[in-house]
Amino acid sequence: MSGGRLMVDAGAARGASGAVEKSYLILGALPAQGWIGAAEVARRTGLPRSTVHRILGLLADLRLADRHLNGYRLGERIRDLAVQASGIRPSALRDRLLPYLLDLYRVTNHAVLLGVPWDGGVLCLERLHGHHGVHLPIRVGSVTPPGGTAMGRVLLAFADGPLVAGPDGLRQDLGRVRRTGIAAELGGCRPGVASLAVPVWGPGRRVAAAIAVAGPAGGLDVPAVSRALRRVGHAASQAVARRSEARAG
Repeated sequence: MSGGRLMVDAGAARGASGAVEKSYLILGALPAQGWIGAAEVARRTGLPRSTVHRILGLLADLRLADRHLNGYRLGERIRDLAVQASGIRPSALRDRLLPYLLDLYRVTNHAVLLGVPWDGGVLCLERLHGHHGVHLPIRVGSVTPPGGTAMGRVLLAFADGPLVAGPDGLRQDLGRVRRTGIAAELGGCRPGVASLAVPVWGPGRRVAAAIAVAGPAGGLDVPAVSRALRRVGHAASQAVARRSEARAG
């Protein structure tokens, strides 16, 4: 009897291990952006299509994969797990700053974004927009290269240490961001879209996040948006400081 129980348990363990390994292979084949079909996943992994279809369905139910008419990609839960492993607490920061983001959206009536530095890029924690706002290729949970957005340039400009190496134009722009406290960008993330961003300061005058406003290049009132951004950035920095002091106390 005990021998039979041992054989059943060992078989179950082998089956679970196989399922985990297959899930790992499938997740490794999925893109972070864009979509691929189950047939392509099967080709990349060498797994049978029936197995791929079944596991993709389970991964989608767990939000480890996103499912769409165009196929599959890595899900938001994967991004959440990666961020947790990095030590960043995005949900707490996002919840703390959301009222300020809402105020900024109401004042400007343009898309508002919140981003933090993560793994050499910019992790988008929040994006507020209306029905008729500009279409941005930045979604909550996505990581974008830092040089092509106003948020990224703010984070680069105020990162610890000297300015990053790069094209002279980028270095000059980062120096200007340091002097003025605000970044401007035109067409970097999407043609015809302009954005402005300011830092949110954390403890020790270290940049904790960036807040940006994005809108059509011809319809963004730069002086008015800049004033609103500076006010909100200052208020958000004070909120982060109060939170840090409360936790320290």
